[in-house]
Amino acid sequence: MMNIIWALRLKVYYEMTPEQIIGHLAGTGGTAGAGDTLAGPAVSILEKSVDTYADWANWKYAKLLNPHEGGVVWKIDPRWIENAYKAGMYRRAERLFHANPLSELSLVAWFKIKQHECDIIRTVAEGIRLNVDADEAKKFAGITITEE
Repeated sequence: MMNIIWALRLKVYYEMTPEQIIGHLAGTGGTAGAGDTLAGPAVSILEKSVDTYADWANWKYAKLLNPHEGGVVWKIDPRWIENAYKAGMYRRAERLFHANPLSELSLVAWFKIKQHECDIIRTVAEGIRLNVDADEAKKFAGITITEE
């Protein structure tokens, strides 16, 4: 998944070509194909248009895509996908932690939970350092804001 996110960042933010991106993916050694175990999923999305939702609608990870509204200009958001992936990973880790007490799996899940919490703390600390509004920092960290 990190290869996919990295490929999307290079494609969206730096407008790199697929050939340029392949050289920057983990495990490719500069060359990779769609059948490659580690980089294959990232290579398979390189030809998709970043501003055409129809290209992504049937993608394996379509549930992670930023929302699409009819009649509104849409562009894939790598940050949205990364946050959605991390939030899902966090929820799975929480379930596994409680479902498998006193096992090696609970230890791995505990580390994933702590890694997520550390990411949130870093985001909040950077928000404070940059004098970002608290609600905006929470939104960026992926913390949902509910009004009572």
